Amino acid sequence: MSKLTDKIEKLSVKIGSESINSGSVTNAAIGTASANALTYGVQKMFAPQTLPATKKDLDELRNEMKKLKHLLGNINLRKLMHDTSVF
Repeated sequence: MSKLTDKIEKLSVKIGSESINSGSVTNAAIGTASANALTYGVQKMFAPQTLPATKKDLDELRNEMKKLKHLLGNINLRKLMHDTSVF
């Protein structure tokens, strides 16, 4: 948080003290971060399907697809073996 405060103070010195002060910028940044965190938390609780996929989600999907591919491959092998054993 101190890095953010330092950057805000440097920015306020560059801009000038007549229009923006570091306190109001800090309060706005904290308010925005709090609102974003609250929105994310509520969205995760009540509508998790609307959140973007994470790397973990994609890995889980990839693993499920591999399992399905192997399952279908095994079914096809059994079918081929059954068909060839008849002849």
